[in-house]
Amino acid sequence: MIRIGRLALTALLALSGVPAVAPAQAPSTGPEVLTLSDSEKAAVLRQKASANDPLASLDALAPQPTRQLHGEVGAFIGTHGARGAYGTAAFPLGQNGDAAVSFETERYGARR
Repeated sequence: MIRIGRLALTALLALSGVPAVAPAQAPSTGPEVLTLSDSEKAAVLRQKASANDPLASLDALAPQPTRQLHGEVGAFIGTHGARGAYGTAAFPLGQNGDAAVSFETERYGARR
């Protein structure tokens, strides 16, 4: 009986244009909504990735690339007087530039 009366009163107020007042609710005991900044999100993702990937923690131990001169050289000696040498070098130019230089020389003693 009380439900029908409440329902009728609500319908009457809705039709009359009187603004309805929401009943007071007890504070919610549900989960809270948290907002993270972009840096906090990145930190959580990094932590989650390292927890799932056992090798991710080794990335911190890996040497970081440095802007130094690096390259390689090599030589060969073969049959019938074949010989040669080669090399390459890469080096930084300024803050963002790079340059590379390579050479090669070879001689084959006998005709094929």
